[in-house]
Amino acid sequence: MVQFGGEIVLVDAGDGVSVELAKAGIKLREIHTIVLSHLHFDHIGGLFAVLGERYQSQDDSKLLTIYGPSGTKTTIDRLIAAMKPGIETVGRRSRSSAAALDNIKVVEVAAGSKFAVGQISIIAAENTHYATLKYSGPTKDKPISLSYRFNTPTRSICFTGDTGPSVKVERLCRDVDLLVSEISWSIPDITAQLRRYPQLQRMSTSQKAIMMAHFTKEHLSPIDVGLLAKHCAARKLVLTHDALLLKDIPAARAAIRGIYGGPITFANDVQTF
Repeated sequence: MVQFGGEIVLVDAGDGVSVELAKAGIKLREIHTIVLSHLHFDHIGGLFAVLGERYQSQDDSKLLTIYGPSGTKTTIDRLIAAMKPGIETVGRRSRSSAAALDNIKVVEVAAGSKFAVGQISIIAAENTHYATLKYSGPTKDKPISLSYRFNTPTRSICFTGDTGPSVKVERLCRDVDLLVSEISWSIPDITAQLRRYPQLQRMSTSQKAIMMAHFTKEHLSPIDVGLLAKHCAARKLVLTHDALLLKDIPAARAAIRGIYGGPITFANDVQTF
């Protein structure tokens, strides 16, 4: 969540987001802007609850604007459609409930898009999270995964979302005050995962190759994170979307520290920076 000048921007909405907002002391009616990096379930799984609770609380106080890549409009339309059977069981909607459901705007964001929320200016860049995706449909509908930079009058924040190594993300994050980066496994960690779980051991050679390509091209290892933070000259690094086991974090921190000299934090839920 990015906050500045009375504006709150919710960045991605994974499962449980409405509960975490409550823990952070943020009321749902205070959320008027949601920015989505991509449409994988772990980044949008909480949207249904956000929309449903907004309806149930009859909050028509202000337009809710949802920014996201191609496919976001269809996603939101279908989530609202999925609410209809439940709505019909409680009879005719009150005017305020109807407004809460209808007063939603979706803006689909392209690579290079720029927009603003109050004094927060936002820039989007396509990253490499879909590097291995095979797509043959219309170009305008091609799925993309986005990283975002949030600039305020006093601070800059870059949110990588899910990405692998990317020159475009490095450019987006240049000289940023706070780099919020994903982190995933190194190649030895991936190999260990293959040994640890029986279902992974049963994968074919081609399936293992696909998995390896996914984690090396579409996610960031600790060394990749260190290189990103160094190359973009980030003043502070915060790690999220953390797939590492607790016992592996010291080694990951050491790998990053061997490349990047700034402050490093492995983030916890509801932590602020």
